[in-house]
Amino acid sequence: MIINSQQLVFIFTLFFLTASAQSVSVKTSETIESRNGHNYYLHQVDKGQTVYSIAKAYHVTVDEIYFENPSAKNGLNIGQQLLIPTVNKETQLNTEVKTTNYEFFYHIASANETLKHISTIYVIPVEYIRKANPTLHDPLREGEYVKVPVEESFNALDGKTNAQNNVVTTPPYTIPIPVKRPEKKQESAVASNQPVRQKQTETPTAKNTTQKPAPPAKNTGSEFVTFDPGIPVIDDYRHVTIMGETTQSIADKYDIPIDVLKAANPGLGNTVIKGDRLRVPDKTKLTTPEPRLEQPQIETPNLTAVQEEEKKFPPTDTTKTQEPDIVKHVVKKQETLYGIGREYGVTVNEILAVNKGLTPNILIGQTINIPKKKINRQFIEHRVTSKTKLKNIARLYQVDKNELEVANPALDRWVYSGQIVRIPVGESALLFTYQPIEPRPIPDKPDEIDIPFSPEKSNVCLKNQPHFNRVFKLALMLPLYLEDMDSLNIDRFLQEQQTSFKPFRFIGFYEGALIALDSLKKQGLQVELFVYDVDQSLSKATKVLKHPELREMDLIIGPLFPECFHQVALFAGNFNIPIVNPLTFREETAQNYKTAIKVKPGIASQNKQLASYLHTAYPDAKVFFITQNAYEEAVQVQNMINALRESNPDTYRVSNTDLYNLAVRIAMNKDHFSPGQTPPVFKFEGQNIYPDLLEQMLSDSTTLQNSLTRVEYQSDNLAPLLNNASVLRPNVVVLYGNKKSFVLDVLNQLNEIRDTLNIKLFGVPTWERLSDLNNTQLSNLNLTYFSSGYTDYELPEIQHFIWEFRQRYSTEPDTYAYLGFDLTYYFMNNLFLFDDQFYDCLENNPMHMLQSTYHFERQYQNSFENTFWNLLQYKNLNQYKVQDSIVTPSNNLEE
Repeated sequence: MIINSQQLVFIFTLFFLTASAQSVSVKTSETIESRNGHNYYLHQVDKGQTVYSIAKAYHVTVDEIYFENPSAKNGLNIGQQLLIPTVNKETQLNTEVKTTNYEFFYHIASANETLKHISTIYVIPVEYIRKANPTLHDPLREGEYVKVPVEESFNALDGKTNAQNNVVTTPPYTIPIPVKRPEKKQESAVASNQPVRQKQTETPTAKNTTQKPAPPAKNTGSEFVTFDPGIPVIDDYRHVTIMGETTQSIADKYDIPIDVLKAANPGLGNTVIKGDRLRVPDKTKLTTPEPRLEQPQIETPNLTAVQEEEKKFPPTDTTKTQEPDIVKHVVKKQETLYGIGREYGVTVNEILAVNKGLTPNILIGQTINIPKKKINRQFIEHRVTSKTKLKNIARLYQVDKNELEVANPALDRWVYSGQIVRIPVGESALLFTYQPIEPRPIPDKPDEIDIPFSPEKSNVCLKNQPHFNRVFKLALMLPLYLEDMDSLNIDRFLQEQQTSFKPFRFIGFYEGALIALDSLKKQGLQVELFVYDVDQSLSKATKVLKHPELREMDLIIGPLFPECFHQVALFAGNFNIPIVNPLTFREETAQNYKTAIKVKPGIASQNKQLASYLHTAYPDAKVFFITQNAYEEAVQVQNMINALRESNPDTYRVSNTDLYNLAVRIAMNKDHFSPGQTPPVFKFEGQNIYPDLLEQMLSDSTTLQNSLTRVEYQSDNLAPLLNNASVLRPNVVVLYGNKKSFVLDVLNQLNEIRDTLNIKLFGVPTWERLSDLNNTQLSNLNLTYFSSGYTDYELPEIQHFIWEFRQRYSTEPDTYAYLGFDLTYYFMNNLFLFDDQFYDCLENNPMHMLQSTYHFERQYQNSFENTFWNLLQYKNLNQYKVQDSIVTPSNNLEE
């Protein structure tokens, strides 16, 4: 179905107005008859039945009934017999596409059309169309599906044994033969002018190691305090709790304030469990003042668990401080104090402050004072103090869970202590307090990143004069599911929350695209927009391809689903039309089609970025590479390992003093060692270290091998990591895998050893697709991972886009809205600037967009793939984006 952009709203409205009409129920027939090699149900028409209602009952389309029963086009008669295919056309098409050994797309024939005429439309020799359709003969019936083979399929149709059915004739990745490095002798005591580094090795001692009865806990005001990662703790030491201990008794034992102990151990309250391992603050380094206690909250009986949590750590307010005016609110049925606060855009503490003696246990009809305040954001902030589900917070604030997810796209189903949850304010807050900040207009052209042009193309692409006199044609192929509107119960639809209504799922993409086009129109772009309803249905996509104007498009964005993208991409390649795939991660997308442009970056692009980042951020780290086994994605794994090895130095130096002190610490754990003795030989990162030699040259350093260690988890577990990990430098662990069970297992084990080893975890290749991972574990390991997109709500351009989106559509933009804007703006801007030179200049025009950076590289003929990944990192339970300048590979990794 083709939809003009101005008609889209009208069509939705029309469906709403007509959707309440209900058809008569249809009883399906069980009588089957075979004709011309095909099986059909024999259906007898009853009173009130329509072609549409019959088609719905048998799960076929109206066109299929008309094709088998041409007389039905003139109307149905009671008692008339219809032939209904037992296998619908959609199933036939999918089976045919999967089982045919060459590539093709479908053409739906018009009445009396010939194969010769079809060959002239697609510029394909008629002999190959005949070979692809041996059962079809001229003239064709209206509605017949004709296979149109692409040029790369001619060999297969000719029966040649060396026919290649794929566009790419060479594998996209190769495993280079590893070059054996020359063996290097282990150097000891290399001359160095570096000063000797001293390191304290005393074992911490408690004030009194004799266990005493636990004293009563002191009044600390609030049981929990905010975690402070900056508190200095005793290195390589943990206090293991025993039966009868409390947090207060442990604090007394080490002569430190209880709240400092709590601040050094996230989630620690007044009680402990036997076996807990606590970080102990170093009293000699406590130069900062003690953490300020939270102010005692008003005592309120019978609060829920989530409300108790909120009492301990009230939501952070984002409003401006001012003397409050008062609004009287009468409590209604099922309202809560938190929900009322959200409605007016104020926090519970602010309500309690102007209502003496008020508790969260409010009554229906009770009058409450609400402070009237100006706010500059459409949300208040709730700080999580202990692990809970997002839906519990939604219930507390009486806000729909899906609305909360939209306002917090980076959060998962579970939230953890320290995280911030944005709570959208209600209509009352907007009614009298919200004053939108006048934003700057959306930039007409996002800033470009400085990447040099290719010498052979720079002269052409630098002539980027806009083509003002050219009218460009853009096709958006989006899954609008308009047929789902036909059986809609309009009364029920308007009364209930619609969180998964398919026709609305991708409407944000279309809305974002319109904003992009309007921005470009202000610069002089002339564009004609066509919107097509294309989802997973091959039959729907094939009908779209029948439209003659589609052959004249300058750009096609979509379809979003792979089933139909395959067909449309073959069609687009036949007419040399660039076609953009917005969502797929499949590597073959940019390799199997002539003109496909893959927006999601390829896994191979991670190799250089990861190697460059590790070389910059962790130049002295020990690197481990963990895979589930030796055979899954072996080529991609080997290519990434090769890239890391190329950037990883063969050797590194470590201070002899540090090595000797480590030898002493290891030896002191053995009963037979006495102070003053030379420590015995020990293993360090899998290599033998000789303390007697170190003792003679403490001011020098030792050169050690620095090879990357491969770990195959299925056979080795973490043994290679434990045997070779370093206690003197960071251990970078690259965990390659997308299976959640495997990732969770490794995460659990790494968290158990993180107190002993300094571990920096990197998740590859597509961890952005993993959900419901433990954020506390990820933060503990300082996880860094690649993401194809990231929305930084603090950036001015993001805030301007949100403001513009709200003004137009009275709702918040979702992920698809940002994607629709980015894709439409970037590619139409390139067409506007380069026109006929679009393919030649695309890879020379990288650009920062709202969610990512687009930097395309040619893959095959006129197909391209984005090569830029965002690098995201967890710190203190929050997620941050690593600066692009650090992530972008440098031309020379050598120091």
